[in-house]
Amino acid sequence: MIHYGGGLALSEEGQTTGAIELEELTKHYGAMTAIDNLNLAVQPGEFISIVGPSGCGKSTLLRMLAGLTEPTKGRVVIDGKTVNGPRRDIGIVFQTPLLFDWRTILDNVLLPVDVQKLGRANYTESAKDLLKLVGLKDFETHYPKQLSGGMQQRVGIARALVHDPSMLLMDEPFGALDAMTREKMNVELKRIWAAQNKTIIFITHSIPEAVFLGERVVVMTPRPGRIADIIPIDLPRIRPLEIMNTEKFGEYVKHIRTYFGAEGGID
Repeated sequence: MIHYGGGLALSEEGQTTGAIELEELTKHYGAMTAIDNLNLAVQPGEFISIVGPSGCGKSTLLRMLAGLTEPTKGRVVIDGKTVNGPRRDIGIVFQTPLLFDWRTILDNVLLPVDVQKLGRANYTESAKDLLKLVGLKDFETHYPKQLSGGMQQRVGIARALVHDPSMLLMDEPFGALDAMTREKMNVELKRIWAAQNKTIIFITHSIPEAVFLGERVVVMTPRPGRIADIIPIDLPRIRPLEIMNTEKFGEYVKHIRTYFGAEGGID
């Protein structure tokens, strides 16, 4: 059964018109089950947060979405086609930005263009525009060691977007940042999402972060990872940090914490 929360449209045949479909997605590592029978549909341009405790299979799920790991059972469908390997229309942002120290910031952003041999002449201006979008216009010729952790993560986001992917997969990208920088990056990401209109799947173990960012929050169980609930977040599309202090925001966080019992404080 596919979860169709958030007003997903259905065709006459009853199939979702969302950008992504997970159908009975399962992953075994030997005798250990990491992901068990996940079903989910995502609309184009939707921002989905996926939250769960450490070890629940969140990163495994992202790797299957990206085509980097093959499911044991079930399939990932993007734009009506089964994912059988890495796709060029997906951008990935990891927990650490993984920048090359010997490349300038602009060259780091252009790395996917170089790897895919797309031709720099067609993408250099786009790379500069993205650096401007993430607030790094004046840092094109700098090197990673000259940037703070938050600034480096912004470079990672620009790099993931440079080849104009239809989808952005983010695996706890702000987990290593201090609290203040993390909050600023959350606001920045919402702004970029609104400007770029990308489908974003955001993996996190922070419940407040999941609520702040997502249009829907997918709650995963401890391993084996299953979907415990899918919660539509009825908050403004663009959210100031102050919204975290509202009663409505707190109610969402409190509700999601009930799924984790003693592990409720996984922020």
